Amino acid sequence: MFHRPGRRLTLALLAAVVCPLAGSAVAFAAGSGAPQLVKPGAGKQVKEGKIRLVVKDTSADARQFGVFVAINHHKKLDKNRELESSCNVDKGCDFVKLKRWAHHPGMWTYTAHFSFPGYWATTAGRYFWQAYHVGGNSRSGHVTSAIHSFRVVR
Repeated sequence: MFHRPGRRLTLALLAAVVCPLAGSAVAFAAGSGAPQLVKPGAGKQVKEGKIRLVVKDTSADARQFGVFVAINHHKKLDKNRELESSCNVDKGCDFVKLKRWAHHPGMWTYTAHFSFPGYWATTAGRYFWQAYHVGGNSRSGHVTSAIHSFRVVR
């Protein structure tokens, strides 16, 4: 004769199966999230000169391969629907690798330090930016942030 397990045993078995799966799902989600643009904030104005970009990215891929930012004077996307960054630097485009921000886990930073004509940090206007790290299963092999804009003012 078949005996049905008790309610406690059923709950214990369910917990034994679900908890490890839930824990791994949380770890996976925390480690594979998209970068978040922190500073300058979306639509904010920044004074021309040494502009600081800040991105939050806590993924393992970011720690292994780094975080990159594409900047463009136009909101032009490439074939992978990512912000185009292949135009000339003196035309308002740039592509930079950020550095880890010491004592700020998961935070990455870059400070613009050039001052030639047309360079995005010293030329007034609206600029678009997008961060990414290598990894993920997109066509480009990148995990990208949203695209935000900021305005450089004199």
